[in-house]
Amino acid sequence: MGFKISILLIPLNERSLAEVVKSVYGKGAHLEQCSETVETALYPDDQKKAYACEEGGNVWIFDWVLVPSAVDSNKILVPDAGLFYLHSVTNGYAFMILKDGDIVRRRFGGSDEGIAYDEGDLLDSELKAITEAGGNFEEMKAAWLDDEVTIETADYEHAHDTLGEEMVFAVLEDKSAIHLSKINERSERFYDQSVFEIRKPSFLSRLLN
Repeated sequence: MGFKISILLIPLNERSLAEVVKSVYGKGAHLEQCSETVETALYPDDQKKAYACEEGGNVWIFDWVLVPSAVDSNKILVPDAGLFYLHSVTNGYAFMILKDGDIVRRRFGGSDEGIAYDEGDLLDSELKAITEAGGNFEEMKAAWLDDEVTIETADYEHAHDTLGEEMVFAVLEDKSAIHLSKINERSERFYDQSVFEIRKPSFLSRLLN
């Protein structure tokens, strides 16, 4: 694994970017112009900062404080969304799919903690990623579902944490039509896209709203 991402993906549904951001952070949140792009916002130097843009009918929020804590705490930020997390240092990975205020699928794991959460049925995008991983399908599926199973092939060792990155990208691609690790015209354009910095409301303003 070599990527670091922390993404909240929310359908626009005829709302503005600012309206969606306020639905997540509160009425006091607002957007400011900045010099960052998607590429730099994915893993910013200051991980307390958050950024947002829209692409393909979705709002993309990049927030290293909000996303991991939401996945780890069952927090329903908005009724319909996808949350996606990767940290290459620990082989950490996570995704959570929300629909109508319920958790449809949640998976959270890493090389240190094993599989921390595994809720809901396997998504079609997960099954596709298992197929494309090569090797025997049932063996690869077992490696993804059981943190005590490791499958060795001629050139690689497959386990839940080594499969996690491609699983996150596969689910994200299913929801957004963008695969962040595959270079093509659309993904290159997306990486170069400008983002807004999210100015989060103060604790006091959140209480008043």
